[in-house]
Amino acid sequence: MLTPIQPQVFDVLEYLIRNRDRVVSKDDLIASVWRGRIVSDSTVASRINAARRAIGDDGKRQRLIRTIIARGVRFTGTVIEGGAQAVISSPGTAYLIGSERRETEFSGKSSSERERLPPGDMCGRYWAITGKNWTIEGRYVEYCSCDVVCPCFSMGEPSSGHCTGLFAFKIDNGYCDAVRLDDLAVVATFYFPRALHYGQGILQPIIDERADKDQRDALLYILSGEDQAVGGVFQIFSAIAELGDPRFAKIDFEWDPEKRRARVEVGDLVRAHSEPSRNPVTGEEHRMITVLPNGSIFREAENLTGFAKARGIIKFNLFRRHSSLAKIFWRQDGVV
Repeated sequence: MLTPIQPQVFDVLEYLIRNRDRVVSKDDLIASVWRGRIVSDSTVASRINAARRAIGDDGKRQRLIRTIIARGVRFTGTVIEGGAQAVISSPGTAYLIGSERRETEFSGKSSSERERLPPGDMCGRYWAITGKNWTIEGRYVEYCSCDVVCPCFSMGEPSSGHCTGLFAFKIDNGYCDAVRLDDLAVVATFYFPRALHYGQGILQPIIDERADKDQRDALLYILSGEDQAVGGVFQIFSAIAELGDPRFAKIDFEWDPEKRRARVEVGDLVRAHSEPSRNPVTGEEHRMITVLPNGSIFREAENLTGFAKARGIIKFNLFRRHSSLAKIFWRQDGVV
């Protein structure tokens, strides 16, 4: 079954797929699709939205064409070049685009001719675009340079103007397609020069050294934010931070919700621990719980006092700063 689309929409989709290794700016699209002519922002946006609809995507989920704030858009589907047919899919959907292989090359065809051809006719090859199904259920702890009661939870500015720290999680039950991820741990240090929503951040992942190649690839795929619904934790990070080269190391992870304590250590790279905050007069433990009904990381967390030190690309030394302890249940379509 073929989906009829306008020539400009086809050209937008083709350009995004061909340049899927980078973010495509509005100027890039205008130069390629409109040959540099002056067009309005609403015209460009309407063509992008039409391209999304043509492949079963939309502006809310953005599984295949994702908007990167203040930068442009990027095609984030996995593309497999092969023969026989092209299937464009995201988790829960699939669209058969073409099953007949043509001998005619894509180059040299007019827009009206290309409109009627399946994606397989682009350079005589067929493309399959897929998203992986994954789930992570486990234990989570975070540390940041903000005050113990982090203002970011109430949409405020970071306590120190910038935001740096780390998050870590241990997977109790997890998979990415057929790859099991049970009992593996992940740590990521981060730095943002301003509030997170301004972007320009750096995220340095550290993967459990026990993970085999398939598990490492699966975890890095998840951390990349690819094929994930807008608003999911790693989709957000992909829009506001650059993902650094991963390191693989032994990760010690302790997490005790009853005592409200946690500890994370990664060799000489990371040392962090959390403990209950205390009443400054009596010295007794003071309990605080953060509830975020629509949170992108967790729905409910213990608010603790954190101590954390990191070396390497991202360095910090946090003393009596923010820490949260939470159970997590993540999927490619967001927090459960």
